[in-house]
Amino acid sequence: MNQVNKSPRYKLKAAYSGYQALDALDRSREVFIMGISSYGIYIKTSVPWVVFLSFERFRGPLTINLQEIPKSLRLIGGDEPLHIDQGLLKFPRINLTISATDAKIWRAPPTPIHCLSSSERRNHVIDIALDVLKQVDNLGYSAQLASLVKPLETETPFSETRQRGQVDLFQIQKYYLDRDFHNLVGSLDNLIGSGEGLTPGGDDVLIGLLLSLNRWKDVLWRNNSLTELNQFLIRSAYKSTTTISGNLIECAAAGQADERLIHALDWMMTGIAGYDEIVSQLLSWGNTSGLNAFIGMVVAIIA
Repeated sequence: MNQVNKSPRYKLKAAYSGYQALDALDRSREVFIMGISSYGIYIKTSVPWVVFLSFERFRGPLTINLQEIPKSLRLIGGDEPLHIDQGLLKFPRINLTISATDAKIWRAPPTPIHCLSSSERRNHVIDIALDVLKQVDNLGYSAQLASLVKPLETETPFSETRQRGQVDLFQIQKYYLDRDFHNLVGSLDNLIGSGEGLTPGGDDVLIGLLLSLNRWKDVLWRNNSLTELNQFLIRSAYKSTTTISGNLIECAAAGQADERLIHALDWMMTGIAGYDEIVSQLLSWGNTSGLNAFIGMVVAIIA
């Protein structure tokens, strides 16, 4: 005789839904849990986009933020059944339904009008970089960060600071500053899929760089070839790396990303946002994803 789950039905409303997350849920016929972390639940849709059901407060284009997090949701496993019905996420075993349709839609705010001079932007990049380097111990692409920020002052030659399997970001920066489009495209393509995890480190670097170029294109890239660059890298990402990395790279090419990345980027470009929590929030985006994305921003911003 089958046991009936007698736990009470529980319906939650999302506080915020990223614009891309909401669109993916609206168009999907089926969903399943792709992964679970201490930060939230990764949900693969049939579109295919990966929606992130977050246990945190930070918003993003693929993120659904809940008004409350029931204990039962934190304790589910990767094999938890999940269904979708008219935009509603249903966890039948724990009698939980999540509605994202009535939530506030989130997308990155418009780019600020004010922008610092290139020398002021450089100083802001250095400020964050020095704080970041105090808090990380040779994680991700951090070994290359000092060379990018102060290449003439590093005691160790760049070739010795680069870890095995990492793409040479200093060379990418040179191609970018020289507007050597052909070599830049090839080097950025080499970043895609390099590393391990749901979002490999090379992908995270590319996300930070593309976000910077596209959100601040009137300052950092006054060239029509940016559209061509975006399209090439998006196509390459969906062929060569994880679905979620492809999704995040596509969002970055639209100037959209988790608000922690937006806050850090806009502070380096304008100085008008509060600095106090920027570094800690930036480094809290994944295990090393925020760090690597920041380093991609450094490539784009510092001259």
